[in-house]
Amino acid sequence: THTHTPIPRTMGGHGIVLTIAAVAVLLALFLPGTPIDRAVEFDVGPLQELPVNDRLRNAERYCEGIPPPESFLQVGDDELYASLGDGRIGRWLLPLHDTGTDTDTSSKCHVETAVAVGVQRGAVCDGSYASEPLCGRPLGMARLGDNVYVCDAYRGLLVVPLRQLRQREFNATYVPDAVVDGDKVLRFCNVVVAHEDRLFVSDSSQRWRRRDVLYEVWEGRADGRVLTYEPHSGKLNVLAEGLGFANGMVLTDQRDALLVAETTRARITRVSLADGAKQLWAAVPCLPDNLSLVRGKLAVGCSARVAKPFSAFASFGRLPGLRQAILRLVHPSALNWVVPKHGLVLLLDPNNGQLLDSWQDKGGAIVSVVSEVHQVSDTTVVMGSWRDNVLIVMQV
Repeated sequence: THTHTPIPRTMGGHGIVLTIAAVAVLLALFLPGTPIDRAVEFDVGPLQELPVNDRLRNAERYCEGIPPPESFLQVGDDELYASLGDGRIGRWLLPLHDTGTDTDTSSKCHVETAVAVGVQRGAVCDGSYASEPLCGRPLGMARLGDNVYVCDAYRGLLVVPLRQLRQREFNATYVPDAVVDGDKVLRFCNVVVAHEDRLFVSDSSQRWRRRDVLYEVWEGRADGRVLTYEPHSGKLNVLAEGLGFANGMVLTDQRDALLVAETTRARITRVSLADGAKQLWAAVPCLPDNLSLVRGKLAVGCSARVAKPFSAFASFGRLPGLRQAILRLVHPSALNWVVPKHGLVLLLDPNNGQLLDSWQDKGGAIVSVVSEVHQVSDTTVVMGSWRDNVLIVMQV
């Protein structure tokens, strides 16, 4: 049983927030504006219980020093592809054997470059703030027929023939940056899911690009969308909108709806494929990232824990004026303390969203953020992270 020493009432979490509020508002009166000028109030719902455990401490850190691997695609039993934080799609041969570091090109740990998504001449692709628009940032991937579709946060939907991906030949095309109902789409292409002859794509923000994702989080608006794309006709349409940072997606067992992670709302929403109707499917005790099926359960990668006894993120959600005032003083990255390092995966019942189990790493000794869980075999999963320069491997 997890126990903790009670915080004195005068120094409780809410008291800390109120103190910060007073200081920020006073200082903000004398400072210039912030990029966030339309923050909104949002509510993540009542905080849930989530007993802490250390199951992620049983995982292994593999390939130290690689660019953060965010999402995965497996081809057969012997190839694992990952979208990397420096703009590449990397490849490992399976099974994985940690025999060195990524800088050792003779080791099985070395990540082969399958595709460099969008490098511009002279660009140094190191995953930095400046390099992202030049080098691209691939995120979710899906296979449809003989092609692999990749969401790139800056260039939209990338189409790579599977044969060329496996042979490491780059001859990709992009879905045109179309306009739907007067709005530019795929400004923040995040996750793609294939179903029959269609693709479903989450577009997380209509204002901010990936490198400024923290502004999107702190602004708190619900302008994420899910779109449908038909490769044979080239049609791109909006299926659902009004989502709080639309992120990871999976199809339901009945194949009649998508389960969509709304990261800034700490919930998963059911979106009907027939008409785009939205319905709350599960409130979750974290900021959900990518979704996947692992050994019959819905695995939810989490960017932050949002649970009892206190969540600063939940408290700030109800104070849009405070968020704007604070960002007159500092960049959002200075507020990372609001979401302490806590590796977390939730395992839900895929039929009803009930929380069945969790894997955790309080303090982030093994992994501080989990973006996605991917099952590579009956006994092994890998986990990615948008923050940590390592691949996580765990036996299950």
